[in-house]
Amino acid sequence: MRTALVCLIALVACAFGIYDGLSGADLRAALKKDYGDHKSLG
Repeated sequence: MRTALVCLIALVACAFGIYDGLSGADLRAALKKDYGDHKSLG
């Protein structure tokens, strides 16, 4: 169930990234930055 939820979130994120015209590299960089921010906070 959790895996399906993660996949769904990733799919939505990719859809929004494509819709906004971001390249794959830009999207990955944004996700890495977001992940880094959460790690530093946690």
